[in-house]
Amino acid sequence: MRDGHHQHDLLKRYQKRIELSLEKDRQLAKKCLASGRKEPAKLLWRKKKFQETFLINTNKELENLEKLPREILNYAQVEMNIVDTLKHGNEALKAQSLKFKSMKLKELWMRRAKA
Repeated sequence: MRDGHHQHDLLKRYQKRIELSLEKDRQLAKKCLASGRKEPAKLLWRKKKFQETFLINTNKELENLEKLPREILNYAQVEMNIVDTLKHGNEALKAQSLKFKSMKLKELWMRRAKA
């Protein structure tokens, strides 16, 4: 669990750094366009697109990290339910087996009594 929190915190910090970098790049691109330098502005736009895509992927990873503990808990609960059901099933089979054995014994005694 601690690893999950650590990864979550790292991703959050990285997201903030990228968002700050995006804002700086936007301002720089505006200055480049205002001064007539189109090539640096294009490069900054491409970098912005890349970073925005990366932010989207980072958000998806964060969502996955947040879902993971719940999914693990749900899985553990399902496992516990399965184990309980198997225990009850085993007990029922044992009870049926005892009944079946006693019926067989009664049947044998009845056959012997008739003979």
